[in-house]
Amino acid sequence: MSVIKFPSTRSYWSPKFGYVPISSTMPLNKFEKIKLSLHIHNNELPKPIGDPEHDRLYKIRPVIKHLNERFATVPMNQTFCG
Repeated sequence: MSVIKFPSTRSYWSPKFGYVPISSTMPLNKFEKIKLSLHIHNNELPKPIGDPEHDRLYKIRPVIKHLNERFATVPMNQTFCG
């Protein structure tokens, strides 16, 4: 949610200044429950800046890798392509 900057996460759901594509997709309470429950990366082992594996997505890189591996096992159907 950093494409459009707000001072806090709750601001995306603000009635006056909120961002409708986000607020209309999921209620704030549900988002906060997911945010509290979801833990993807061990914060005690951060990749230092300058490390080849440190990038903006380094905390979710294992999830991306896993999903890409799973997607690669799905056979491509011609109806999915152009």
